[in-house]
Amino acid sequence: MSFITANWNPLGEAFYRDGLRDSLVAAAPYGGPIVSIASFPVGWTVSDELLLVQEDGSVLIYDVFGTFKRHFSMGQEVVQSQVLEAQVFHSPYGTGVAIVTGSSRFTLATNIDDLKLRRLPEVSRGSLSAGWF
Repeated sequence: MSFITANWNPLGEAFYRDGLRDSLVAAAPYGGPIVSIASFPVGWTVSDELLLVQEDGSVLIYDVFGTFKRHFSMGQEVVQSQVLEAQVFHSPYGTGVAIVTGSSRFTLATNIDDLKLRRLPEVSRGSLSAGWF
């Protein structure tokens, strides 16, 4: 049995570890329980803008200073069946967004600056549980 903190590194009087991607980390004096209130799939565009994907398929775009720039929708079908998972990615065409909905359908936009939505065939729930990226 290994210690949970065995791979932590010292940084002054504090310690850290690499690979916090799947962890919720918070530090505060007199801290209590950590409760996740909400989470949004986020990502950065090739031009350093922040993309937030909401449950109804709305994608909000902010600049690096937090100023709202614009938004777009991933389609009416997504609004009705809700986003289960989303991924922002970079491609030769620009910044793209891929989502999977509650009805097990993928919707893909390969370039958010020239928005053309593609709906892919339905996939089985079993193949989604293994992760798709």
